[in-house]
Amino acid sequence: MKRIAQLLAILVFFISAGTVCAQPSPSAHQQNKQLADSLFKLGDTKLDAGNYAEALIHFERSLPIYQKHNQQEGLGKSLNGIATAFSYQGNYTKALQNFEKSKAAFQKIDNKKGVSAILNNIGATYYYLGNRLKALEYYKQAIDVQQKLGDRKVIAATTQNIGGIYVVINDLFNGMVYYRKAYNMHKALNDSVSIAQILNGIGSIYMKQKRYIESYNYLNQSLLIASKLGNKTRQMEVLLSLGDLFGRQNKLNLAIPYYERCLAIAQEVNNLQHVSESKISIGHLLTRINKLHQAIDACKQGLNIAEQLGALTLKRDACECLYKSYKSLGNNRSALRFYEKSIAHKDSLQSQEIASQTQNMEFQKQQLVDSVVHARKAYIIQQKHKEEVRKKKSNVTLSLLH
Repeated sequence: MKRIAQLLAILVFFISAGTVCAQPSPSAHQQNKQLADSLFKLGDTKLDAGNYAEALIHFERSLPIYQKHNQQEGLGKSLNGIATAFSYQGNYTKALQNFEKSKAAFQKIDNKKGVSAILNNIGATYYYLGNRLKALEYYKQAIDVQQKLGDRKVIAATTQNIGGIYVVINDLFNGMVYYRKAYNMHKALNDSVSIAQILNGIGSIYMKQKRYIESYNYLNQSLLIASKLGNKTRQMEVLLSLGDLFGRQNKLNLAIPYYERCLAIAQEVNNLQHVSESKISIGHLLTRINKLHQAIDACKQGLNIAEQLGALTLKRDACECLYKSYKSLGNNRSALRFYEKSIAHKDSLQSQEIASQTQNMEFQKQQLVDSVVHARKAYIIQQKHKEEVRKKKSNVTLSLLH
């Protein structure tokens, strides 16, 4: 089964509320801002813990306070938090709406760091929707801003996300190159949450290469870090990957419990994307062991959620599962109906894929140009250095002749 792996980095900001210990009594305005900052922090904490519904409540409570006092930076951060909570729940339409509002708030105060992070987040959202052309377009915009700012955290996130684009078009070599770069950046920043995510990404590449032992080692490291951090989002991502790993090796008795663990967490935190993915993954495995009625039930549930989300890849996977199950049952009418649906979703994805590959070729071409320019500059510097060394040697020789 092909599905979009949740390996992209979405960024949330953290607001420092400061301290009032040695300050004069705060005005009503300051008190309101401190309240909004506190609410935002609570939302950020809940988001990290995977409690998306609670995070959303705190972010939404902070929003009108920032609006009332025209605090554009707080407004941008709060809207980004709301969008991220929606994204983690799989509600990408609302996520995009709020990311766009957040970007507008940051642009209003010329906050380039905020704009670059939101461009990255919009790119990640389009990636999850299966629109890799749009995703790459936003990543390129983000990189343009980031390179001017030297923002290491956002550069690391976007580097990771570009790696994800390469992986999904099956360019595993470049995918690994970008994931390794991102891993080194995250490590330098001591960002454990991102390290857990990138280890999952590297493990997934090894899985595609059928290097299953290496894949398991990386995925297991990722799960250990995510569990230690109590980060449910990262746990769900790697549990899906581990389910895929054992499914590929036909160890179905080991694969299903990983999907079930992911499903339990996804239902707990109301992450619709992972509920849908888990259901569809379980459905595929049940089809393989001939538990066809259970498979149909699981995949129908997954399809219903995928349709709510508008997630093309998940809709295609669910329809493929239902086609195979009904065909095995001998229900050719239903099998044909879902076969036609799966082909329609596949065609939509394929047209996006062709556009994505064209954009990706342009991206690679630009990278090649950048590499050539860099190499040329390095060559000129090297030649100048050699010339200086030659002159020094010549001077030494001349002095010895006197």
